[in-house]
Amino acid sequence: MIKKILLCSLLPLSFLLAAQDASGSSGADASPAANKANPSKSPMLDFFSSLDWDLFADKFEITLEVCICENSTSSMPIGFKASLVEPILGFSSSNTPMNFVGLGMNVGSDTFGKQGTSRPGEGGATNTTGFRQSNFLIFPFMSMVGLALPDIICFDRLADMTATYISDVDPMYQSADLSVRMNQAKPFGRTLFVNPLADLACLADCAAATAGFPINSLYWCDGCRGNMGATDTGYTKIGDPIENSEMIALRLMAQMHETSQLRKTSDATFAFLEGQSIPDSMCKDRFFPVIIKDQYYIQLAYGKAKRFGAMRFHYDFKSTPADGDDHFFWIWRTRDYCMGQTHCK
Repeated sequence: MIKKILLCSLLPLSFLLAAQDASGSSGADASPAANKANPSKSPMLDFFSSLDWDLFADKFEITLEVCICENSTSSMPIGFKASLVEPILGFSSSNTPMNFVGLGMNVGSDTFGKQGTSRPGEGGATNTTGFRQSNFLIFPFMSMVGLALPDIICFDRLADMTATYISDVDPMYQSADLSVRMNQAKPFGRTLFVNPLADLACLADCAAATAGFPINSLYWCDGCRGNMGATDTGYTKIGDPIENSEMIALRLMAQMHETSQLRKTSDATFAFLEGQSIPDSMCKDRFFPVIIKDQYYIQLAYGKAKRFGAMRFHYDFKSTPADGDDHFFWIWRTRDYCMGQTHCK
């Protein structure tokens, strides 16, 4: 019943957005081919079509397991454990400075950032290292839907669409040396894991992520993408731009966890913390200084959401908008909470 209420609340927006710009990439470029949406040049504004709503429907769950929150203001004496996933961020990755791919806005200025490279020889590059600019934009749609629902469906509490990160104005993102120095001072920095043994561990994370269960304890790994390295920059090995974009997104999200911009919202586990106290986020979001990989999904616009680090196949590499160097992704986050006890708003 609750699923039906949620889907009905989303339906009117499909009519409001029916006139969105659809003159961008052709439908044949959408991924996977089963998605019949007519892609837009602004997939973030065309969210009703560009988001993987099947993921939302599949992951929404209410159990009969009882839970209680201390100091709860709810009139209900007990609650029940529930879980959902929701889109929280839009991530753009591009070789062009100040390019907000999700909004179809390319400022095209290199005043702050530098031009990126993705392939050998591109931009005069002769080495094996590429570079991409990126930005995160907060997506508040589900929080607005939550305002119209009873205080039992706990969507994210964000309220405004705004840019939460722009790489062009971040000197740490542009400099590998500065970023390494910063990471060396972090308690959970990845500098200790730049070695062959740590690289080997990422093979296990690749298999686990492809099966849908990335290993949180291997937080320096991006599954099949390999070791993320010691920096939080836009530098990666020359390779497929979509895979490199995913690694950059995960690096920046790890940084957001370290600075409390992203928090623990799921019932996550860590092997190296087994038996120790892990913040319980069933009743409210908690600070946790390490990226929680199995809390998130990444979705190429108009495609299907996947776990970070999951193996990608040929059809996964088609991008919308259809450009070899400009990509837009949705970031989904899991929320486990105590329905009826957790204060949502």
